[in-house]
Amino acid sequence: MLRRLALACGLSLALAAPLGAQTTPAPPVPATPAPAPQVQAPPGTGDPSFNLVNRSRNVINEVYASLSTEDAWGPDRLGASTVPAGGTFPIRLPQGACEYDLRVVYQGRPAEERRRVNLCTVSEVVFTGQAPTATPAPGGKGAQAAGPTGNPSFNVINRTGQIIRELYVSASSRTDWGPDILGTEVLQVGAHFEVRLPEGECLYDVRIVFQNGANTERRSVNTCDIANMMFP
Repeated sequence: MLRRLALACGLSLALAAPLGAQTTPAPPVPATPAPAPQVQAPPGTGDPSFNLVNRSRNVINEVYASLSTEDAWGPDRLGASTVPAGGTFPIRLPQGACEYDLRVVYQGRPAEERRRVNLCTVSEVVFTGQAPTATPAPGGKGAQAAGPTGNPSFNVINRTGQIIRELYVSASSRTDWGPDILGTEVLQVGAHFEVRLPEGECLYDVRIVFQNGANTERRSVNTCDIANMMFP
């Protein structure tokens, strides 16, 4: 009797149990979209506009500025204007590539050129009339003139947002940097420092060191072309 009662209770419990547990699937987790790639400006781009400074004793009748990758000089940027001795003239160029070739033609037709100038790093380009070049056929750039000479002195302007602790300026023909020309001074943010160099060769390497030890360099800069060198 007891056995039958146990079997009946077991059967009742079995019938009351669910035939099979239904597992509710977890809601799908939305996929995290991949971050959009950061678009960086190509190297050597910026604002190449500058002021042309005439430190020669002659009037500049024509000014040409064309990308170093181009074979022709393009139009005269002065139009009907001229730049007198001691004068300046703003040259406005489109935002983008920085490396330009420059050519001025003086009254009497001698010409002076600057090649592969990174205009995005300077605010002024100085022409002194000390390195005239032969006038090539109209339109074509012709061969580059021999190594430049002139007055390589310039100003370093600190626009980095950091204090510059050391400054080295050495002719590109040398293998060492030489002494820190700031000495015991530092170059504060927004300040400038006059770099006085002997008349002669123009190609110089420049190195700055910040207070945290980080540094940046510029190599083979024709400092006879510029009045100011800005960092960055």
